[in-house]
Amino acid sequence: MVDPTTYAMHGYRITSSIELPGAPLGDGPAEIVVDAEACRPVALDAPRGRVLGQSTSTDAHRGWSLAEQAGGYLFRISGMCEFVISPDLRSVQCVRDPSIDPAMMGILIVGNLINVILTLDGKLGLHASAVVERQTDTAVAFVGDRGWGKSTSAALLCARGARMLTDDLLRVDLIDGRAVAYRGTLEPRLRDSAPSILTANVDVGIGRTVDGRTALQVEACQADRVELLRIAVPLLSDSARVTSRRASASEALLSLSGLARLVLTDAVLQTQQFHLTASLVEAIDVTIVNIPVSGVSSSALADELYDCVFASA
Repeated sequence: MVDPTTYAMHGYRITSSIELPGAPLGDGPAEIVVDAEACRPVALDAPRGRVLGQSTSTDAHRGWSLAEQAGGYLFRISGMCEFVISPDLRSVQCVRDPSIDPAMMGILIVGNLINVILTLDGKLGLHASAVVERQTDTAVAFVGDRGWGKSTSAALLCARGARMLTDDLLRVDLIDGRAVAYRGTLEPRLRDSAPSILTANVDVGIGRTVDGRTALQVEACQADRVELLRIAVPLLSDSARVTSRRASASEALLSLSGLARLVLTDAVLQTQQFHLTASLVEAIDVTIVNIPVSGVSSSALADELYDCVFASA
């Protein structure tokens, strides 16, 4: 735990007594206050109350559950931590299981907790990393599931000259018919399993994270929000070069809905998120991008990918 620090991310000013890795600093009055409350055993099952969403544990990932209770909401990551969220979403009390490294809490806050708050606040949070083209100040987002190459693709484009907008979670609003993307965490974290061709042209990491990834120091976008040019769904392939095609409206909607970070069970939240996603698909191109993992140099791959996703910038 550290002295309370204010961060500006995903359109919120967040004051936290837990360090938030990679989050840009902010100023002004806090809209969300995050406090470390206790260290005690965290249950494996779902909390009491009306369950709004949940996922089961796997060999690689802990399950989670979100419930509405009389005093607000409780978001639990099984056996790791839980977050007690006030009804107005402006106050969060954190509980950490004694078995969990305290440094892990910051990673869970900037990814999982903020995604929950966005959802409860009626906002759209995509499982995406995004970068900004420096000449036009427009962004491209890479959307995908774990291990699909979102962070690695974003880092590769940063090595090519783009600026980092966010890693792993992206808030998108529609304002006057235009898609607007918000700045989030600014340090891409790469898995060890990332293909070497995607990482060979990426700058040296600044260290290992507590969840076993490599954090990178890249040039960051300074704006709080920018226009979103398109969404790219990366697919690692054995093709000889980067290729792309525009997804149909139905394919884009199915892809983005199926790649949501939160598996919601509440009908009201499901409907709300579906309409937000459908509106976004109507306003922006969604492109399927095939990225080769061999047979081309890393620098050539960076050039091809940059030209492909920023073609209309």
